[in-house]
Amino acid sequence: MDLINKSVQWLITCSNEIGINVIAGLTASIIVLFSQTLVKTAALIIASLFSIKFQLSKIWQIRRPQRIYVVSGSIGVDVPTEIKTAILAGPDADAASSVIATLGLLYPQAEIQHVYSSSFPREEYKENLVIIGGPVNNQCAASFLDYVKDRAHYTKDFEFVTNNSRYSTQYDKNQHSILDYGVIIRITNPFNNARDVIIISGCDTHGVLAAATLISSKNETKVARRKLRSFLGLKSYFYQQDYVAVIECAVLGNTIGHIKTKEVLHINKNEK
Repeated sequence: MDLINKSVQWLITCSNEIGINVIAGLTASIIVLFSQTLVKTAALIIASLFSIKFQLSKIWQIRRPQRIYVVSGSIGVDVPTEIKTAILAGPDADAASSVIATLGLLYPQAEIQHVYSSSFPREEYKENLVIIGGPVNNQCAASFLDYVKDRAHYTKDFEFVTNNSRYSTQYDKNQHSILDYGVIIRITNPFNNARDVIIISGCDTHGVLAAATLISSKNETKVARRKLRSFLGLKSYFYQQDYVAVIECAVLGNTIGHIKTKEVLHINKNEK
């Protein structure tokens, strides 16, 4: 009888030890798996913070991108068709193509429509808009620029004026090139506070292309884009920012280069 009792006691002791070891092993495995998941999640978050898509989204800041209209400028109906085609094939058209490609990268689920201002009805002004070109050939741009005129505006001589500076296309004798200036304006849509508007314009057509290139995914503008983000500040990572940014570029023939962010002005929503 004593032998049986001792055998039973031994089995109970072994079972307890095995149970404790199993529980310890399972606990250790869970901790290891949790740590690995935590490290992978942290790595993904860090990678996201440094990804071009995340960086650009903080510059664009379109909050509800179900539908986005890209509104290009258009010239008067009294101009011959062949001239229209030539103008639409220039830097403004390249800017529109760059913008559409970038929107597709940032907002793959959005419906993106490319339209022209002359045939774009005012009732659609309440949507998310990306407007390409200045107020001369884009009546949609002219309408929305009126809402930032206290901070920045165009003169009759195509000079862009901010509270701090004046910008116009100029010939640089030292570099034997032309300097042009682009403009990026991001505001809450005054016709619908749940939608957003981005205006990409310039003193001349190459400035428009420079501004569009800076907020696209092209690597050659990463320094200027980094400066734009630094101007916007840390708040842009958490809160929507309305701003006016001025971009400089050198024009060499039909190409542009040396793109720089010159200044950024924040717009208080109460100013609109």
